[in-house]
Amino acid sequence: MKPFADYLSSLPRTPVTEAVTALYEAANGLRKPTPEELSEFVSIASETEHTMRGDWDSNREAIVDEDKEFIEQVSNGTFQAVTDGNGIVIYGEADGRMYVYLLFVRPECRRNGTAQRLMEYVKTQAKGMPVALSVNNHNKAARALYKKLGMADCKTFGYDGYDIIEMQSPLTESVEDTALTPFDEVIDIAKDSYDRSGGMDYELEEGEDEESKYTVVKNTVDCIYGEMEEQLKSKGTVTVYRALSAKELKDIRMDYLGESWSLYEDTAIEFGSHNGSNFILKAEAGLDAIDLERTWEAAGACADLDEYEVCIEDTDRLRDLHIGRIVKRTAVYDIQ
Repeated sequence: MKPFADYLSSLPRTPVTEAVTALYEAANGLRKPTPEELSEFVSIASETEHTMRGDWDSNREAIVDEDKEFIEQVSNGTFQAVTDGNGIVIYGEADGRMYVYLLFVRPECRRNGTAQRLMEYVKTQAKGMPVALSVNNHNKAARALYKKLGMADCKTFGYDGYDIIEMQSPLTESVEDTALTPFDEVIDIAKDSYDRSGGMDYELEEGEDEESKYTVVKNTVDCIYGEMEEQLKSKGTVTVYRALSAKELKDIRMDYLGESWSLYEDTAIEFGSHNGSNFILKAEAGLDAIDLERTWEAAGACADLDEYEVCIEDTDRLRDLHIGRIVKRTAVYDIQ
């Protein structure tokens, strides 16, 4: 039987599922930490980690300052946290994933299921997104625990002189449908759209066959299809961008963010420059938010424009939305 946390995580966020989640928290003894608990957990976890690294005594002041900033991000709602009194997990959405920034259990309370209970709770909040975290390569015990919880290594990178491994859980069932329309069908849709938008007037040059006029269509579709397929396989969503014009941030209509988005930030900024766009939106879109048929039609109709358009059917289903200003053709995100 599927664990209840996995089932709950596969459901869309509604008042009902939020209420069920609250009951799940209560049944598992989970709650938001008090300010004192939050500060205590973060301080102990940080001291433990940096003592293991060997830089706690030499860099204590800077580390404490970083901890205070982290605690403030939890306090202001940038990140979320739950505790059962024995341990804590701090998490938040990032790039289409539910990222765990801290999982810590008091040493005297370990090996009693606390870490697993906290991670299962994060799954209920992921709502179909994969759960990801980073762990120091030397922390064999933590890596073994995360693997036991179904997470797998996905990449390694260096940070502050240490090898860090990023681990990620598989996608849950709510995003299991990450398969795009078969490529041959996409080409046919785009070619038909190209013809209807004026491609029929294409004049063949000597030596060209009928398919030659569709070269630009195939190239555009190949680019869009390949990029979407890669992102969907790796994280279950596609990062999309939209440039728009507004006098002030408060003038942006959050109830209707528009249907035409781009796969690439620079493309969105370039096309936005034609109408004086000064803001840019960045979001994660699952297949439940994307109108695939209209996306393939746009690939054909706009093949000559290199717009790389993604048509969003339901902007309410977009995740991890960020708003930025366009400054000299560059995006600056998370403005206030």
